[in-house]
Amino acid sequence: MAIDEWTELEYNLALTLTEMAPVTNGWHARAAATRSRLAVEERRYGPHPRERFDLLRPASPRAALIFIHGGFWRARDKQEFTFIAERLVEDGCTVALLNYPLCPDVTLDAIVDSIRRAFLTLWQDVWTDDERAMLVACGHSAGGYLSADLLTQDWAAHGLPESPLKAAVPVSGIFELEPLTRTTFNDALRLDPATARALSLPDKKVASPAALSLVVGGDETAEFQRQTRELHARWSQLSPELVIEPNRHHFDVLDGFDDRASGLYRTLSRHLGL
Repeated sequence: MAIDEWTELEYNLALTLTEMAPVTNGWHARAAATRSRLAVEERRYGPHPRERFDLLRPASPRAALIFIHGGFWRARDKQEFTFIAERLVEDGCTVALLNYPLCPDVTLDAIVDSIRRAFLTLWQDVWTDDERAMLVACGHSAGGYLSADLLTQDWAAHGLPESPLKAAVPVSGIFELEPLTRTTFNDALRLDPATARALSLPDKKVASPAALSLVVGGDETAEFQRQTRELHARWSQLSPELVIEPNRHHFDVLDGFDDRASGLYRTLSRHLGL
């Protein structure tokens, strides 16, 4: 499918957002600093080399957060995002940061399967009862899609409660996939329009109800804001919350993890019972 210039510029922020490189480059140093201060345990959840998660656990955990990184399902690594865990661990929350196989080595369907395996492994083999009782899934950008998709899974078929999550908190998520078929990202995603529609979350049925808080930066592009508002409208049966972080773009919105006064952190704290 031909590239649509407007759509490309709405999603490919490397072309338009001059602040992108300084922010994302800074993640590495911030993550390394967090790893120097907190114990990090890496575990595997599947046979693929990228089916791993990092676990950061406080001395007396009262809740747990699953974090799924972004990168349009074809880039980035959990170790870039360790910084998101520091305040949460200080406040008594265990954090699991997931890696997963990437496109084009695998399909998006296969990534969804990997995240399901990670969730099952964490539930069955890692979480304590206190962590299971206050469990939240959060993801950024493409990871926002994967965190919200957990609410479409039939967990009871796997022996879990119907609704194992207390809440899902996608940050700057990409939920409708058809626009991406008109961008250069599709070179790796390899989505045709029919597959993109089938995988898009607004049309999927919620099978595992939980609280849903959708976070987006006030300075994000029109398409990223539309993506969040569209899922907010289409999954109205969950009475979702819309959290707009003023003066934040697609990348520095994650600074909210380090600011207990931010809308993002206050939302997470409320769901986690911190």
